[in-house]
Amino acid sequence: MRKYQTLVAVCLVLLLIGGALYFFISNPVTSVKKEAVKHKVSHPTVTQVNCVPPGGSVVGILTIPKLKMVSAVEQGVEDAVINVAIGHNPATVWPGANATSELSAHDVAQFWHIDQLVRGDEIDYYSPCQSMAKFHVETAQLYATNTPVWSLPYPALILETCWPANNLGPTNERLLVTAELDSVIPNNTPPEIPNFPSPPSLAAPADLQALGLSLNQNIQEMGFMSTSGDPSPSWLQSNEPMNVEAVALETWFGLLDSAKDNNQGWWNDLAPTVSMPSQIAGQYVTEHLSRMDVNIDGTGDILSSVTLTTSLGFGSGKYSFVAEMTVSNGVMHLGSLSITPI
Repeated sequence: MRKYQTLVAVCLVLLLIGGALYFFISNPVTSVKKEAVKHKVSHPTVTQVNCVPPGGSVVGILTIPKLKMVSAVEQGVEDAVINVAIGHNPATVWPGANATSELSAHDVAQFWHIDQLVRGDEIDYYSPCQSMAKFHVETAQLYATNTPVWSLPYPALILETCWPANNLGPTNERLLVTAELDSVIPNNTPPEIPNFPSPPSLAAPADLQALGLSLNQNIQEMGFMSTSGDPSPSWLQSNEPMNVEAVALETWFGLLDSAKDNNQGWWNDLAPTVSMPSQIAGQYVTEHLSRMDVNIDGTGDILSSVTLTTSLGFGSGKYSFVAEMTVSNGVMHLGSLSITPI
């Protein structure tokens, strides 16, 4: 009986190990996870010159060849920084120094697709001194938000973003990709940062804009962002999708204000080819029934449309909305609006 119990216990352990291995292999986020004790004993020891261009905000350039991502790195991790670039945590060393450097970016921006990285993938940091610190990915792990990030006793780089990577609202988890330094190459000229077309302009007149049309001035829980068409990877992994989303949301909130006030002039500015729906004319939003999902459609770095999907309640009833924003001559307008009673 004791041998039988031992055999059963061994089988259960093997099943648990097998299940864990299957989970780590099949899950792209954890596929590069490894135990800390397996870190190499020997690591490069380098001295990274900490120079910053006089009068400039850019402190480096980060590239991820596999993802075709090239982005400026600026000092700081506050919104003012990561809304325009990748942010370097000033409490950590510069990438390439003999400790851990941390870089942060929005999930639907530069670090949108870092969950696709696997062990061995290359990450390069170009300093203002024209040296390149070359890293390779070791681990990718999920942590609860506000979990402390421990500094490693060798040259390492951590890329941090919110998780899930396509979530537009607050999240309870973040993804940390850890990379180890391979070498620092001096006199290496950095690549040029892509210069993308400006986001479309908002069609709302000044008196409508004065009501406050940004997301932080209106109530709307955000859902997820997706893409369609064939947008370029470098455009997707920049701040441009968020900039486009911001204009689409301002247009949407402007439409709701136009309908609430039954202001046909405002509506015509935002939606010259779409009539104001009678269901929402003169109506206030009374409840938000679902989060808002955003789809961006484009080719290369040229935007075609932005589609917003959500459900709202009014005094006249509850409706699901699909609003397609199109761009003409650099200005965003409502191109079509579908309203379905719930």
